[in-house]
Amino acid sequence: MPVQRYDVDGIITPVKGTSFLGGFAYPGFDRGSVRVYSGGLGQYLAPYLYISYQFFYSRDFNNLSSYTHLGKIAFLKERKFHFTLGYADCSEAYKEESLQETRNIYSKTGFLSLRYWLKYYMGVTLNGSYAWRKDSYDTWTIGGGILFSF
Repeated sequence: MPVQRYDVDGIITPVKGTSFLGGFAYPGFDRGSVRVYSGGLGQYLAPYLYISYQFFYSRDFNNLSSYTHLGKIAFLKERKFHFTLGYADCSEAYKEESLQETRNIYSKTGFLSLRYWLKYYMGVTLNGSYAWRKDSYDTWTIGGGILFSF
């Protein structure tokens, strides 16, 4: 768990329907910090259909690098309904202190998210994901919540 974290995310839309996505995160831990850079592209294929791809690259306090490819497709119905499917392919490097060696964890994650707006300023969300980690464990995650828009 980071003791502090700074994030900057941006979206530039030079042409209607096309977005350039970028970001930087700087989570700080007791042993050091991690720098995470991201960039990507989003495109509306129709007023109700949006696809995006982002690449995340990070370097940690041991100078180890990790990456993630993230693809999403979203179906939107104005401000009422939002359904997203996504897929991530990751490689996370870490240093095994007791063995003094570097390890890599490869994982693939599929997820879905459903948002339904009850009123203009309030809605509900339901999320689910499945993560497969090579030579490790798999996880299922389900979550939900209430959304507020200000």
